[in-house]
Amino acid sequence: MNDFDYEVYRSSRRSPLKYIIAIAVSVLLAALLILILYDTINVSTPNNGEGNSTLKTQTSFVVDENTSLADVYEYVASSVVTVVATEITSIFPSQSSAENFGSGFIVTDAGHIVTNYHVVSSASSITVVLNNKNKYSAELIHFDSGRDIAVLKIRPKEVLSVACIGDSTESRTGDPVFAIGTPYSQELYGSLAYGRICYAERELYGTSAKYVQTDAPINPGNSGGPLFNMKGEVIGINTYKISVNNVENLGFALSSSSFKPFVEATINEVVATKKLGIGIKGIAVSDTNYVGMLGDGVIVVSLIEDGPAEKAGMQAMDIIVSINGVKVKNVDEIKTQIDKHSEGDVVDVGVIRESADEEIILKLTLESMEFYE
Repeated sequence: MNDFDYEVYRSSRRSPLKYIIAIAVSVLLAALLILILYDTINVSTPNNGEGNSTLKTQTSFVVDENTSLADVYEYVASSVVTVVATEITSIFPSQSSAENFGSGFIVTDAGHIVTNYHVVSSASSITVVLNNKNKYSAELIHFDSGRDIAVLKIRPKEVLSVACIGDSTESRTGDPVFAIGTPYSQELYGSLAYGRICYAERELYGTSAKYVQTDAPINPGNSGGPLFNMKGEVIGINTYKISVNNVENLGFALSSSSFKPFVEATINEVVATKKLGIGIKGIAVSDTNYVGMLGDGVIVVSLIEDGPAEKAGMQAMDIIVSINGVKVKNVDEIKTQIDKHSEGDVVDVGVIRESADEEIILKLTLESMEFYE
């Protein structure tokens, strides 16, 4: 029995049609590919000029004897986000999906967000909800499954509030701390949980990673959210709690000394490239167990926000069967057809849709889009 309960609330809204067809998560994750052309132009800056991509390590927040917990909360709350991971559970005869959600925090002006990897590991699409309720499609750009860290990227259309990353090695057992996140229900975003450090920089089971042990209540949905000190600095990522009988308030946050180097390396090394494509994530029907039922083609699992496919009216769970009249069975065949064109060219994309009796032709304009290697 595993004593460690990863605190991710899983929605129970699953269609009974999942018994008709379900895509195994392992197959889906292995097969998801962005349909793009690899004749690319490298962009010299990591974020194509989108804001500052460096971590904030010094806070302008002044703490004195009159500073209250409410003051610190008001200063940092807008840097905390809800991370919604949508997982496709069935594809035919109608789409069915389930939502997992956790928390995260903004670490750069350019839109980099840190969360736990287990929050997004099975996602076919990720949505980040800011504290002001604005929603953005997010891209998973890097992760470390061993330490359960993921770095996401959104393309913000507003000025973001960025969390300051503190030095967890300066924390002491007994120091007050607080977590902000979305426990249990997405309607409870921005919830505060207060406690103290029960042990600073604890090493668990011989791993090299260090954890801040805390008695601050860590509830379902808090995973991936920040643990703050009273200076408003993030000193940990709330990762799990021990959930066994007669044990209460025994939570662990991956310390900033253990996650900061990974996040910095991810942000500094990732290179945005411009790639020509149609802007979807898809899986070949032949990579599922339902070839005979669906025929040949590529199932559209999700669409890139504002990408060519979305603009042309393509929908999730459409099955792409042709490009300019040429039948396609998999991702590589779609790329081969796209390779014959240039940015701005209009191509006819044939799709099969549940609500239609025959193939639908969508006129799609090819674009170059950012993709993070």
